[in-house]
Amino acid sequence: MIELDGVVASYRTGFTRRRRVVLDGIGFRIPKGAIAGYLGVNGAGKTTTIKLIVGINSPDAGRIATGTFPAGSRESKATLGYLPENPYFYEYLTPLEALEFYGRLSGVPRAERRTRAEKVLAEVDLRYAASQAVREFSKGMRQRLGLAQALIHSPELLVLDEPLTGLDPMGRKLLRADEGPFRVAFEGVPEEKLARIGEAAGAKVERRGARHEVQTRDRSSAERALVEVQAAGGKLEVFQPVGVTLEDYFLKTYGRSRLPPDEKPGGSAAP
Repeated sequence: MIELDGVVASYRTGFTRRRRVVLDGIGFRIPKGAIAGYLGVNGAGKTTTIKLIVGINSPDAGRIATGTFPAGSRESKATLGYLPENPYFYEYLTPLEALEFYGRLSGVPRAERRTRAEKVLAEVDLRYAASQAVREFSKGMRQRLGLAQALIHSPELLVLDEPLTGLDPMGRKLLRADEGPFRVAFEGVPEEKLARIGEAAGAKVERRGARHEVQTRDRSSAERALVEVQAAGGKLEVFQPVGVTLEDYFLKTYGRSRLPPDEKPGGSAAP
């Protein structure tokens, strides 16, 4: 679905306008139906790569394609949905108005725009603010709306740049994977209410320093435990799948002391 071959990208920087190479001959393939994370230290070229894939920028050299179409072509843009790192919206519009506008730009038939807009708002848990002006939105609400606009035309390819930025724990929960055991950690729950949380989770609640923690067998059990934590007036600290995260993998692979790429010639990112 995504293919890069020998891609080189650079930009000019500083008073002397010296050219700095950001991507130096990178290449990789992501097949259709796959979910891929793109990791790298700050400045390694992650956002640059994404902008090349969605056609905002053009490479100095190399080939980029999405599906069978060259990146940046009309056909390529029609098949993808894109959430930028910092999405921007017209402040005076409501989410429904904004999504109908983006649906029109994306070729959604007029008769389907309102229905599609309401559906994706529900998917990102933003239906309660459907008639509220975007200027009143928090960072997390804007991030959810950004995801909704990326989904409005049911794209074949979804490209997300820092999709969890600004989201609260519940928003992050909506976007994270839901297979396997989950870890829930919280504070501020009276001892007499811990049993209900354990029953909901189907597991024993244990104390870990100043907080309590429970590990469930799946996400559904974790969500039931979370409801009980909230009902008991507790403060959620952790809600995440148990296992190696992308961050853990990156630190294990590249190390904590690696120099940032602007201190080395030609930074790189890891697909």
